[in-house]
Amino acid sequence: MSYDGFNKKIYQAWNSFSPDSGSWYECFACKKNHANCLHHNFGRAGKKSEKSEAYNSIFNSVPINNEECHLPRHSTIKRNLSWLERVYRIVRRAVQENNYTLSQRDKNWLILQKKTYEKININITELL
Repeated sequence: MSYDGFNKKIYQAWNSFSPDSGSWYECFACKKNHANCLHHNFGRAGKKSEKSEAYNSIFNSVPINNEECHLPRHSTIKRNLSWLERVYRIVRRAVQENNYTLSQRDKNWLILQKKTYEKININITELL
């Protein structure tokens, strides 16, 4: 996977979440086994924004195929709540199994998006 705003730790984490191969290949957009980048589900917040660091949290990252799924539908695949929920559950499991440690950036993201998580019936306090 290519690095684009997300740090190497997040890419390594996604690869460690893979149940079998040691690499995460499932594209969230089409479910095919060809993910090759991470998409910012809720955007990037702009470089000058105080929130921009939080937007590079693992919770805002979504494995996707860049050429086939990301670029052709870029404007239509933002703020996908089902992806947000799925990422949360994957990361929560990794945290509970001691396979991932939340960074301050991750905690800031959860706090920033608390109301959004509440809309999808997720209680973020279990991770804070």
